[in-house]
Amino acid sequence: FPSHDMGGNSSRSLPQAGHHGLTNTRLDGSRSHIQIKHTAEDTARPMTLILFTLCLALPIATTFIHYESLRAISTFIPRLSQPGRLRVLIAIFAIFIIHIGEISIYAIAYDFLREEHGLGNFGGQFTDTFLTFFYFSAETFTSVGFGDIYPTGPLRIVCGIEALNGLLLLGWSASFTFIYMEHFWRVDVQK
Repeated sequence: FPSHDMGGNSSRSLPQAGHHGLTNTRLDGSRSHIQIKHTAEDTARPMTLILFTLCLALPIATTFIHYESLRAISTFIPRLSQPGRLRVLIAIFAIFIIHIGEISIYAIAYDFLREEHGLGNFGGQFTDTFLTFFYFSAETFTSVGFGDIYPTGPLRIVCGIEALNGLLLLGWSASFTFIYMEHFWRVDVQK
């Protein structure tokens, strides 16, 4: 890095990382220091990346789990020898368990984002237990939204994603159940 001193003499300098910036030491021994200021935006970037990644990963993971679970149910249920109505009940209970798992995934994500990364908090009647995270996740997933616990900060974005994801997955489960009811109840009537 060429530089010029006040007398017009050219000298070479090498930048070195300092404690709070760059120190530029010239070959003639003189130094200059460039101060680098860290802003809130610098620390927010990694948090935003974590939040964005989870906002993509959570719906993808829960949708994949839902798809594979419904596929397994549709493969397993027809093999049962029980009457059609009992098959429908078995499918409904299996779907209920699937939704409990999906709600749990979001509850773990809320704890992770809040505790590990400080991306918001919860207000209202919040207590720091998994059961509270699960309760909040269940009311968000089902779009009930009682309002006794509410998110603050960037966690609100994840809540919006969960509500949309829950709406889609619950609708998918309802249509799947309707198709099964229509098929298996018709089979019972024909017998």
